[in-house]
Amino acid sequence: MATSVLTSLIETCEDDQEGFLTAAENVKNAELKLLFSEIAMQRLQFAKELRGLAEGFGGKTETGGTIAGAFHRAWMQLKAAITGGDEHAILTACERSEESTLSRYREMLDRQDLPADIQNVIRQQFVSIRPVQKCVRELRAVFQP
Repeated sequence: MATSVLTSLIETCEDDQEGFLTAAENVKNAELKLLFSEIAMQRLQFAKELRGLAEGFGGKTETGGTIAGAFHRAWMQLKAAITGGDEHAILTACERSEESTLSRYREMLDRQDLPADIQNVIRQQFVSIRPVQKCVRELRAVFQP
């Protein structure tokens, strides 16, 4: 039960990490490159933290992300190629990704069957993701075409 929740969130974090690395590679703006790289590192740390909890429950933790995440990254690369690395288009894709991530975290926080220590870690990560989503949304408005 707890292991499946943790594995799901590990996959989400790995998808986010890869997505933000893809975004960093495809934007021209140096500040956005740095921001996306920092967010990718945050998600790597989140995945490591979740992996440690899952291993404490004897769970399998090697995920490599999801098929949906791989599809999203490929779509983002294609869109970046078509738009020439258009920051607004990439920020729009990142904002959608963050909305999906927050939704996944909310879903897990609503579960009543998780130990308190796992709930606390999930809640802390959720609280850390919310300002990132707000930042990406605000930047999207700044880079409006």
